[in-house]
Amino acid sequence: MNNELKRIPAIKDIARYLREMNFKKKLFGGCDEENVLDHIEIVTEKYTEIIETLIKQNVNKDKEIKTLMEKTKQAQERVNYLTEWQESAMHYIHANVKSY
Repeated sequence: MNNELKRIPAIKDIARYLREMNFKKKLFGGCDEENVLDHIEIVTEKYTEIIETLIKQNVNKDKEIKTLMEKTKQAQERVNYLTEWQESAMHYIHANVKSY
C-alpha cells in the first residue's frame, strides 16, 4: 500500500474490513451474490467518503495557497517599495555629501 494512503485512517479501516469480511456460502455455486454485492457496496461507500474528504481538503488547501500567494505578492511589493526608497536615499546622500 502506498505510504501516503497509509496516512489516511479510513484506508486502514477498509483494508481491515476486507481482510475480516466473510461471504455467505451457497449450498451450490460458491458465494451468495447478494452478500458479495452488499460487501462491495459497503467498500464503495467507504471509498466515496474518503474521496469526498480529500476533495474538501484539496479545496481548503487551494484557498490557503491563494491566500499565501496574495500575502507573498503584498510582501514583494513592500520589498520593492523599500528597495526603491533605499536607492533614492542613497542617491540623495551621494549627491549631497561634500568631500572633505
